Amino acid sequence: MSGGLGKRVCIVGAGSSGLVATKCFVEEGYEVTTFERNGHVGGLWHYTTDPTQTTALPGTMVNVSKQGTPFSDFPMPDTIKQTHPTSKELEAYLESYAEQFDIKRHIRFSTEVLGLRRAKDEDQWLVTTRSRDKADSTQETHTFDRVLVSTGPHTKPSWPALKGKDEFEGRLIHSQGFKEPHKYAGKTVVVVGISSTASDSVEFLRLAGAKKIYISHRRSIKVMPRTLRGKAVDHSLSRRISGILESMRLVSPALLGFVLGKLLMSMQKSTWPKLLEHPAFGPSRAHPQPLSSIPNVSDNLPTNLMEGHAESVQAIDHFSGPNSITLIDGTVLQDIDAVICATGTSFDISALLHPEDDPTNTKLAPELFSKIRSSKYYSEGRPATWLYRNLLSIQHPHSLAFIGHLIYKGAWFPLAERQCMALAQLWQGNYPMPSKIEMERNATKHFQWLIAELNKGFISHAGFSHELDHDLWFNDVAGTELYDRTGWGWSGWKFWWTDRAMYKLIMDGPDTPFALRLFVTKRGRKFWPGARDAIVKANREVNELGEKWKREQELLKKEKSP
Repeated sequence: MSGGLGKRVCIVGAGSSGLVATKCFVEEGYEVTTFERNGHVGGLWHYTTDPTQTTALPGTMVNVSKQGTPFSDFPMPDTIKQTHPTSKELEAYLESYAEQFDIKRHIRFSTEVLGLRRAKDEDQWLVTTRSRDKADSTQETHTFDRVLVSTGPHTKPSWPALKGKDEFEGRLIHSQGFKEPHKYAGKTVVVVGISSTASDSVEFLRLAGAKKIYISHRRSIKVMPRTLRGKAVDHSLSRRISGILESMRLVSPALLGFVLGKLLMSMQKSTWPKLLEHPAFGPSRAHPQPLSSIPNVSDNLPTNLMEGHAESVQAIDHFSGPNSITLIDGTVLQDIDAVICATGTSFDISALLHPEDDPTNTKLAPELFSKIRSSKYYSEGRPATWLYRNLLSIQHPHSLAFIGHLIYKGAWFPLAERQCMALAQLWQGNYPMPSKIEMERNATKHFQWLIAELNKGFISHAGFSHELDHDLWFNDVAGTELYDRTGWGWSGWKFWWTDRAMYKLIMDGPDTPFALRLFVTKRGRKFWPGARDAIVKANREVNELGEKWKREQELLKKEKSP
């Protein structure tokens, strides 16, 4: 075991990341206890009316296809018919995943973690918890060898600075507390922000019968449809294309930014040809940086704007009365009943940790943290973390890690799984632990990139990265051999020669997570015998979607022809 430590692992949180972490560590022989403050698994995918918890509304649809979303050894069920699952279907999927792998027996539900601190001998962690089943429950302290914090990046609401808000007599909430759209029927509502969450909020308000909806935003966005030519957009982002994009980034990040911007613009124009004529996308608003922003994936926002269901207005300057708002361009909005701030969320880990162990502690890298905070577009609600690969504590790499601080291409579930696969192997001692110098060099590189980007424009998440190097490392540590078998070395040529059909499916078909468990390897994560069939099925489903779209287009042409 790495660091000479034992196998008792504490996992904080049983959302999607905590579930897959529990599964990955248990199957590698660790003694795992997962603490979950709620009485259920699933995290934000389990709907609740509790305004203090971030949850997706029942009608929310995920942004990545059902072929790209699942964990590597548990495909989405055939009962999900559309390309993109709803939040309710995703909740059911996570419940099924927990049952399939008997994960719940390792979870202590309704147990809140109050704090994590190093034991006096510095070899173990003391985890303080409290049961939420009883109001007067006493605190307990548990001893663990290692801790993985998987509470995620959606815990703490990020509020905008709103001058004069005490004068406002309407309802002012964060989107975290937007749970029951029907309560806004007949109301005039201002939604602050133009993220995917804001877009969903606008659609739910429209469906609920809101009288008038304003979208107040300072920046423009790139809108990306969920589907294009009958297939999910992510179906076309094959491993080969990802490799080409990474080559562009290595040659010139500016070139990659230019190409990504053009691709997004092309998708936007082909789906909504007149969208760029709308004021929401005009030159008066700052435009996002392609390499440091997440496109707004929405099928409803463009329609709601162009058909007048929602009105785009400038950012709020201040509240100017009990029910009025003055915008930065001087426009005054009257008779406002409610303001919903869809301005993002962040993680909240500082309350759990001693400052010396907290990766957001500015004393860990004073000069770099200072430069980030003084950057032109720095936002207090999106703190950076001093971590190796946005995962591993640099102070305690053998025993402390954090899931949810890296935002990378593709779906969240497989990304979290790759990190957990790697971490389980690393802590087993099956892969060399990076030196402290190497870890600090990696964190410094990310901070320097953040500083440069924050002086150009807004960044949606401080853990955002386009570097393929992260994925290479996770796969290498996890022992998947995926990049070896699809690369230019002997293993790659051998796979191409002996199993060319599967090679083509992996390289040119949809980038499914099942490839993570395709190969029998000498070390690392467990092999899944069903991976090959799952890859074939996913490719068949995607091809059928494309053929169906072509047939529909042919019928449309025939109907239009004289």
